[in-house]
Amino acid sequence: MSNNRYGTKLTSSITKVFLHMAGYSFVDDTDLIETALPGETWETLFERTQEGLKLWESLIRMTGGAIEPTKIHWV
Repeated sequence: MSNNRYGTKLTSSITKVFLHMAGYSFVDDTDLIETALPGETWETLFERTQEGLKLWESLIRMTGGAIEPTKIHWV
């Protein structure tokens, strides 16, 4: 996901440590994270996020996993 430029880029305000994170998982729970690029509209962010979700879903399907639609939420 990060290699395909999905995710968010953060810099710590105190230590100035840079972090590029696309999501995180714990057991059977995954959170994908997308933030707007500078000057990006919410429509473009939404489209990019949807494409990232499609990529992630294809990757999890290749390993035998599946998305459970009743457990999906977005904010």
